[in-house]
Amino acid sequence: MAASWTLAWAAAALCLPAAAQAASEVFPGSFEAASPGTRVASLYYYQRSLEGYYVNGTRIGGAKVEGQAVVAAFSVYGRLFDMTSSWSLHLPYLRAHRTEGVLPAGFGNEMSGAGDVRIGYTVWPVNDRETGQWLAVSGTLLTPTGHYDHSQSMNAGDRRWKANLQLAWVRYLSPTVAAELIPEVTFYGSNGNYVGYRMTQAPAPALTTYLRWKFTPGWETQVGYQFNTGGEQTIAGRRQGNEPRNRRVFLGVSTLLSPGVKLNFRYSRDTSLNYEMKTTRDLVASVNWGF
Repeated sequence: MAASWTLAWAAAALCLPAAAQAASEVFPGSFEAASPGTRVASLYYYQRSLEGYYVNGTRIGGAKVEGQAVVAAFSVYGRLFDMTSSWSLHLPYLRAHRTEGVLPAGFGNEMSGAGDVRIGYTVWPVNDRETGQWLAVSGTLLTPTGHYDHSQSMNAGDRRWKANLQLAWVRYLSPTVAAELIPEVTFYGSNGNYVGYRMTQAPAPALTTYLRWKFTPGWETQVGYQFNTGGEQTIAGRRQGNEPRNRRVFLGVSTLLSPGVKLNFRYSRDTSLNYEMKTTRDLVASVNWGF
């Protein structure tokens, strides 16, 4: 029904800027647990195009930004209280630059450097491969370890602690069709030097869904949808009223190159956005090696 391994929590990403993006990147099939003792090494490449700046759903400035990211990840499966579990580590490197138009003062025109290291842990209270059903509880700590320039808001790192909690449900509707539902919420620490001011941010819930279809042995296609809300920022004691409330659609395809090697491609874009930068094209290629 499913491959014998998968990456527990695929995260990473091009944070341009923080308020307009979900704190996690949920890839289809990420919450089908592998056998204890399995290890998964992964490499991700992102190519992202953004436009903005958006204020209350209206684009101003006519700016465009192009960015890339490379993420190395490693995950190990084990057991916790008789439940399958896994921990994961993600190491990103990011770069981006403005290609045209005008961005708000203090936003910045380019950035590059190591991103924030992410440490995740997942447990599966339900792990039933025979019936094709999984329920996972996942937590990820995003550490303030990435490169940060306090003179601008566009950065590889975020200079604050963040914690992301997810509840993932996966169910096979037939031997070849699976549905996924992943609600999450992200909590933010404060940044004491955000373009010279103290910045805090309200918790940000999000919901990601996928429908997956194995249309031929070894090949799968996916469609998905994500909705983000919350995440309003307060800067220098003043609420910004800048909840992004962005909606995003996903299209993907994956194939098994061998019993332990999986190749994935995914395209996504924002269909609507209230504030900050809108993702007009997000291409991701990844390879996962289970051993």
